[in-house]
Amino acid sequence: MSLGILSGKTLGALVANEECKTFQARLNSILVPQGFQAIATDGKCGASTCGAAAEAAKTVPGIRQEFGFDLPGVCPSSTPPRKGSSGGGFAPPLTPPIETSSAGMLGMDQNTLLLVAAVAVGAYVFLGPKKKKAAA
Repeated sequence: MSLGILSGKTLGALVANEECKTFQARLNSILVPQGFQAIATDGKCGASTCGAAAEAAKTVPGIRQEFGFDLPGVCPSSTPPRKGSSGGGFAPPLTPPIETSSAGMLGMDQNTLLLVAAVAVGAYVFLGPKKKKAAA
């Protein structure tokens, strides 16, 4: 268990930090697929983070203990996460999707390019430079 984000203080006295931001992202990964709106991942552990931790604990036992949110007085206030339309019940992808295209350099698909290459090689073999006969 890490207590770096708490340091013996109530959440209202904390400043933004990376450890809290990590915890908020973890909470979002649990709650957004369940249809809740994502909480801000700003690193400021306040009432919305406490509410999200309480909701996440319903499906992931022990989540509050990961960062010390089970300690007395840590969450003097709590705002439950909202159900809603902020993400349609799914988490956005971490990286943008890679667009694939079947078009090659000349606007042809791979099979067409292979066929053109095969015809070019065949033409070169049959019609290419002719060897001169050795003089006798």
